[in-house]
Amino acid sequence: PATSSGHVIEDMRIESSRYAGIHFYGSNSIIRRNFVLKTGGSSSETYAIGINTSAASAVTVSENLIVDVTYPTGGFGEAAVGIWAFASSSVSID
Repeated sequence: PATSSGHVIEDMRIESSRYAGIHFYGSNSIIRRNFVLKTGGSSSETYAIGINTSAASAVTVSENLIVDVTYPTGGFGEAAVGIWAFASSSVSID
């Protein structure tokens, strides 16, 4: 369950992350106007995710630009995803 709330993640440039550009746990928060570039390509991760809300609730994800999410290498890759609301509820993605 989400343990923190009221966060705003905005106007960030995040480049060359190996797993996730933004990985967020929490509630009643906003993720907006971020530029996530060149995420993924790891040989030890199973996913590559631009923005991930995990076990989050009442989160708004809007006006983000996600470019070049690369499938994980090394034969373990399962997915390359732009925005993923994993085990989350009431997430609005615009």
